Amino acid sequence: MAESKQEKEFKDFGITGKLRTGLVTGMMGIMLTAIIILFNKVNSLQEDKSEMQERLYQQMLLEVKNRMEPAVEKVNQAATKVDSAAVKVDSVAQQQKDKIGGRK
Repeated sequence: MAESKQEKEFKDFGITGKLRTGLVTGMMGIMLTAIIILFNKVNSLQEDKSEMQERLYQQMLLEVKNRMEPAVEKVNQAATKVDSAAVKVDSVAQQQKDKIGGRK
């Protein structure tokens, strides 16, 4: 049976039988460990990114709120003035209606 080039190279370095199996198993273990470490690192970075996005979103909402409050207050004041004026106009209109109704 002909040996493959890879098997011949292993034999040249004195890596045979159980040593070869142990070496391959060890390399696979190292690769699996590296994959797990990288996976955990990616998850950690994703969590950090999500936290940062949440913090920036909250800051943005606070800034919008701070900028909108003065405008909302002005609109409320204007609405109150319009409501007050409407009540006065309605009162005057009712008085005029009563005067006209009383003359007849």
